[in-house]
Amino acid sequence: MALMAPPGLQVSALAHQRLDVAADILAVVQQAHAQEAQWLQMAHPPPLLQTVQDIQASSHFHLGALQGDHIVGVLVVAPDDEPGQLNIHTLVVLPSAQRQGVGRRLVQDALRRGPGVVFSVSAATANAPAMALYQAQGFVPYRQGALGSGQLPITKLRRAAQPADATFADRSLSAPEPEPAPAPAQQP
Repeated sequence: MALMAPPGLQVSALAHQRLDVAADILAVVQQAHAQEAQWLQMAHPPPLLQTVQDIQASSHFHLGALQGDHIVGVLVVAPDDEPGQLNIHTLVVLPSAQRQGVGRRLVQDALRRGPGVVFSVSAATANAPAMALYQAQGFVPYRQGALGSGQLPITKLRRAAQPADATFADRSLSAPEPEPAPAPAQQP
């Protein structure tokens, strides 16, 4: 059964430098991080070492899934530690919006924005929904490792570069243009 994204779901680049947007991103990350720690039965999950200021200062590309004015999912693309590929650094979806195709839409949109790019992603090996999502999008496991003092098993996956889809050729993996400053109010 194919998951359908909620009606009205929009995926677009986020202006993560804005304080309100960065705060919304962090809220989604925190909720998803707490949920994953529960799923993986981690007694002492690694602390989330990210602040609103970190998000604002980031040079990474932030893509958001929006339901109306609310961010329900976030995908962050960053340079990988291996040359020649980009890394899906973060993919989080609000627990209330999961299992509706939001994560899939974010991954698909990021892949379309990076034609000819090799993508990688790391996921907890025991996170079956994440592993299934990435593998359904053509990612193949190629490296195993462990994270943190609890030695959480991690799998790194990679997706080979794909040819450009002309439909998305103008939507590259670049930061959104800053919003123009509001025009000063004219005096009567």
